[in-house]
Amino acid sequence: MIRRAHISEYFVEGTNREVSHVLLHITEPSTKQERSKGVFFALCEVNHGDLAYIKEIQSMIETVEDAFYSTEDSFAKSLEVGIEAANKRSHHLLEAPKETKLHCFLGALHEDQLAFAFHGDMSANVIYHGKNGELKLLDILSDDKQKSNHVFTSIVEGSLNENDYLHICTRPVARIISSDRLPSIFEDKNPDEISEYIGSTLEKTIAPQSFGGVICQISQFDEEEKEEVEDEEEEKMEAKRPKKILQVATKKEKPSKTIHHTPETNYRPRTNTPDIPLGRRIVEDIGRFLVYFFQKIFRGIWLIIKGSAKWIKYFFFLLTNKSGQREATKSQMKSDIKSVVSGFTSLPLGSKILFVLTILFVSAFIGSILYLQLQENKQAYQQVKQNKIFAIENKIEAAQAKMVYDEDSAFTLVKEAELLSQQALEEYGEDIQITQHYQMILDLLAELKKLESTKADIVADLSDREENSLSSIALIDDHILVFDKDTPSTYRISTLTQSQEKIQNQSLDNIIRANTPKEEDAMVLLRADSSIGLYDSELGSIKAADITHASNQTQLSDIFVYNTRLYAVSPNDKQIYRYSKTGSGYDKGSSWLTGGAALADGALSLAIDGDIFVSYTGGAIEKFSRGQKEAFAISGLEPELEYPIKIWTYNGVKEIFVLDPPQRRIVLLDKSGKLIKQLTASNFDDLKDMAVQPEKKTIYVLSGKMVLKVGY
Repeated sequence: MIRRAHISEYFVEGTNREVSHVLLHITEPSTKQERSKGVFFALCEVNHGDLAYIKEIQSMIETVEDAFYSTEDSFAKSLEVGIEAANKRSHHLLEAPKETKLHCFLGALHEDQLAFAFHGDMSANVIYHGKNGELKLLDILSDDKQKSNHVFTSIVEGSLNENDYLHICTRPVARIISSDRLPSIFEDKNPDEISEYIGSTLEKTIAPQSFGGVICQISQFDEEEKEEVEDEEEEKMEAKRPKKILQVATKKEKPSKTIHHTPETNYRPRTNTPDIPLGRRIVEDIGRFLVYFFQKIFRGIWLIIKGSAKWIKYFFFLLTNKSGQREATKSQMKSDIKSVVSGFTSLPLGSKILFVLTILFVSAFIGSILYLQLQENKQAYQQVKQNKIFAIENKIEAAQAKMVYDEDSAFTLVKEAELLSQQALEEYGEDIQITQHYQMILDLLAELKKLESTKADIVADLSDREENSLSSIALIDDHILVFDKDTPSTYRISTLTQSQEKIQNQSLDNIIRANTPKEEDAMVLLRADSSIGLYDSELGSIKAADITHASNQTQLSDIFVYNTRLYAVSPNDKQIYRYSKTGSGYDKGSSWLTGGAALADGALSLAIDGDIFVSYTGGAIEKFSRGQKEAFAISGLEPELEYPIKIWTYNGVKEIFVLDPPQRRIVLLDKSGKLIKQLTASNFDDLKDMAVQPEKKTIYVLSGKMVLKVGY
């Protein structure tokens, strides 16, 4: 018995050739002399290389190939000669720019013998059968990664056992198809099936890098049969080859090379179509006979269908007596039955037997067709189902791979997998495999949503108070002030002792928002009619303050004190106003947005850290700098903001805090809009306002008539 390699390959082009360029070169021998050397193959990846550099790599591969097939040395020695020639001519490849990287694997297979050399970061594994028959994996490059002044440092030799696999691929493939998955992928498959599966998996991965790989498996066949087939193929190829080419081949015998104008290559020499053998002609003759035979069978089936239709018509007239044809139909039926019985009884015994057998055969034939159709439909159903499961698995695996470095892409993939799983559950019911995948998707979503269910401690319970319209809170000097929208009632609560007291208020009702500057020297209060008040922490009293607006129609929804100036958001004017401090309050405001910039509809709240962030009723958040709108987008948040009633941040604070009552949560974003975490609690009900104490990593929340405290 002779061992030989069954070799297959896959290639998937990336979105950016400048980032990654793959060269895949496989040469299968076509003459007896070439077959004595075996199969030569090369797999290279070039990162950030120009066209001239890629052509140099092609030239290097051709140099090794020429030497391998032209020298008279042994199998491994021939490859070594080629490698040495390549090293002498290609040392300048190591002098390329720093960002240009070369990863290359050159090898040859003769029967079960393997010889190879490599450069850079490649992946090469032998997948072999263990003592118990299970597939195991051996990394054949793990112990040889030394640096050298040559492109290739040494030749490695080895052998492959029967039915073992050799898998060489570029490193981007190894990152997507991890090594622990290879045994299950290779189980009970030939190289062509494995290549098709890996290729289809990689095609679903959108990446700038290109992917390429080679798969080999060693199998056995009869030596005499091998020599007879090889000699016959060689004679036919030599007979059809032009004389001039024969002379060239005698001078320098080697297989066809890679097409040079297309860097990504997947090339094998063409073979001549052999004459149709006798066995094939016999099969074709048998096929023609079967066609003729089944034509007769179908004609018989047609006669049966025609006769059945006639008898159906008879029964119709018997049941309905349409046009009074019942009696005539009875007479015709009797005549037909008598004719059939007479014809059958007059047949000789052999014909009777043949007729019965024909009826049985036709019945069996129709039954088998129906059975096969049912089986085909069942298999198609199972195949569609399995394809959907594979699609879900691929989405999950791709999302898991991206979670480390690209959460936005991972989130998109998980949402796509969730939609596929929901559709599959609707179509196939509570399938165990689909249900398990769906649960895995929900776990990944929870991880990506960064939703934390935290404990919210009660700081103050004002349920026994008569006020029913508690609207806002603010922090100053380790105290929390709670304001009522409909009455002048104001409560001061100590964050240290949690004691409560009602403070003096000069009939300032309708307080809807309050803000404390960083200096904590005073607290500015906003009333529903857009007038303001001040809280004096030393006196513990609230009094009215002066403020003048740009117009009498100006309405304010939120205020923020920054660098002694008061900033206010006006939804109806679609403007942010800035007010300077005076002895009795603040002066006439001026428009802060300039150059045609304006707020969108439904502005709710604002926060300032040097730039200004504004939240809107639809869930959007916009960023403004120096009076102009800047790009800002929230990423990684699921579900999206619905009604962000309060937003807060400050200079020196890394987070943006957003209160979203409909979703019963507090959302923490970084200054670029990326999700940090989401906080929720079981007693988050009827959320109205929040105050943040960043130095203590604490958030105070007004929930209904309770003031709650959560850490972040």
